[in-house]
Amino acid sequence: SRLRSAGYQGKTITLKLRFADFTTITRSKTGAYTDLAHDIYTTSWNLYQALGLQRVRIRLVGVKVDGLVPAADAPEQLLMGAPEHGRRDAELAIDKLRSKYGPSAVKPGRTVTGVDSAEAGE
Repeated sequence: SRLRSAGYQGKTITLKLRFADFTTITRSKTGAYTDLAHDIYTTSWNLYQALGLQRVRIRLVGVKVDGLVPAADAPEQLLMGAPEHGRRDAELAIDKLRSKYGPSAVKPGRTVTGVDSAEAGE
């Protein structure tokens, strides 16, 4: 959300891991310009999984986006049959709600607990 509010998009996502013994590794991937939390999360999670770490003690996890350009100047890949409004519109709406009602105003549905499926209208 900070990237979007500053009006930038980036194309290189870097994952930094520091282990309990203070050794540090970084992995990065360059792709299409983005400012979407979903894209940044997915890319960093894939970078983490590609390391194949098992039961490692991690001291620090950092994610950064590089190769920044103003969002208005970032090229956008258009897709045939893509919906008129997509994930970016949803994330902009979420940003507005969180700025008005606080950071916990909107959460992913899979993280909500204590709601019966009957109560949720299923």
